[in-house]
This record gives sequence, C-alpha cells and structure tokens, in this order.
Amino acid sequence: MSYSILAFPLITCFLLPPQTLGASIAAKKGTVLTSKTAETHVQENGQPNQSLYGQEEVVVDRKEIKQSEFDESMNRLENDPVIHMEEDVFEPYYGRISTEPQKYMDRTVKMTGFVYKEDGFESNQLALTRFLITHCIADASSIGFLAEFDGASTVEQDTWLEVEGTIELTKYDGSEMPILKITSWKIIAEPKEPYVYPVYQTHVKRTGSIYNLSQLLLE
Repeated sequence: MSYSILAFPLITCFLLPPQTLGASIAAKKGTVLTSKTAETHVQENGQPNQSLYGQEEVVVDRKEIKQSEFDESMNRLENDPVIHMEEDVFEPYYGRISTEPQKYMDRTVKMTGFVYKEDGFESNQLALTRFLITHCIADASSIGFLAEFDGASTVEQDTWLEVEGTIELTKYDGSEMPILKITSWKIIAEPKEPYVYPVYQTHVKRTGSIYNLSQLLLE
C-alpha cells in the first residue's frame, strides 16, 4: 500500500480555514439534499485546494458518552413533545430522522443552522445546514433539512437561523426526504461552536475498563 494513501488524510487535517465553513463550501463539497458529486478539493501535487480550505487550522473534537447516556438521548428523540436538535445529539438525531422520516411526521423540531440555497429550490425554500466534522475540517460534510416558509427568499445565504417547525415529507432531486414546515424563525448570531460532531458511545467491559465502541469492533 502506498504511504501517500495513508499520509494524505493526516496532511489535510493540518490545512484548514480560520473562517467558519458556510454555503460556498457546501456547494463545492456537495450537499445532503442532492445526488450531485462534490468538487474535488485536491490539487495535482496532492495538497488540499487552498481556494476551498484557506489557511491552516486544526479542528479535532471527539464526542464520547456512555451507552446509557446515549440511550437516554435517543429515548428523548422518540418521546419528547419537541425534538431539540442540540449540538451534542444533532448527528444521531439527524441520522434517525433522515433514515425513517415517515416515523417522525408531524413531530415538532427546534434547531439552528446556516442558510444554504441551490438551483432547484422554490422561492420559499432553503436548507438549514450544519457541517459535520469527523476528524478535521478536511473531511467535513454538510447535513441538515430542507425547510419551507414564507419569507425564505428574503434570508441570505450563510445567515444563521433558529427555527421551529413540523416534519413532513417531500420529494427533491428524485428522493423522498423530510422537510421542515417552519412555524417560527429568527436570525441569530453564529454560535460559538458552529460545527457538530459524531457521537461515540463507550462500553464497560467485564474487566471494568471503558473502551470505545470502535475499539470493541476491532477485537
């Protein structure tokens, strides 16, 4: 195996932007709402394209919680009258809702995200988006929901919104997906932590030592 294959993900993690990722990066990397392929961000020399990622800055944040805490969070998703898409549960909640949108129809959701728009949206539609960081910004991917409300056309890209709405189903780019029918919204400042991260569960083995789920799978 070529050492360059192993080294490239490590190199890209050190070539990151000081500014927050936003709509222009979502358009280049591809979004969760369409099947289009993201633009490559690698130059011929094997380095990240600086026009896409900018200057150097490392972003690493690993979210680990106990299995019992994770189960409690997922129970809230199923049973709470309002689904709060907070940063510490955004990724697993998004995964459940996007995989089984029919199950969550007519549920109320509260969330924050930045505005992303693309060709094909109706004038009253936008995508409320967050960037999911697995290891560093070089592997960032955009996740979020298509949203619909009167006044969406007046909200500019990269504006941060706090919204409340209900989940319904729609078809976009040939796929069935959830859509948030917004009932209330307001413009907010960019949050101190604009990104969301995967949630890793820890498990207690018989020895009493706590291992990460990924470690258990390797044994």
